[in-house]
Amino acid sequence: MASAVRNSTILLLLSLFLLLCLMNGRIALASGNGPWCILNLGVPEEAQQANIQYSCGGGIADCSAIQEGGPCWSPDIGRMAAYAMNAYYYAAGHKDINCDFKGTGTIITFDPSDAKCDYPS
Repeated sequence: MASAVRNSTILLLLSLFLLLCLMNGRIALASGNGPWCILNLGVPEEAQQANIQYSCGGGIADCSAIQEGGPCWSPDIGRMAAYAMNAYYYAAGHKDINCDFKGTGTIITFDPSDAKCDYPS
């Protein structure tokens, strides 16, 4: 009986571990990519819009994915700003300064992509 409980516990823990490793439909341990640059919480909408304009306006970042109808387009400006900032960070080189955006960006080590929108890394 104790052996069956132990085996069930091990199986449950293994299942939980695998579930935690799955991130947005991907296995986090296998990605090996990143880091990513995203928008800090609480950034005013005007600054979010300025980050999109800066990121996408200079010809460095590919922001086609956030154009209306694109896989990363969203009515949520924060989501689009985060994508644009990461696209710039990726294209300009993974340097901390390329994710500053006047203190509104932050570097993360987990993939913010989802099933519909793939962030460059």
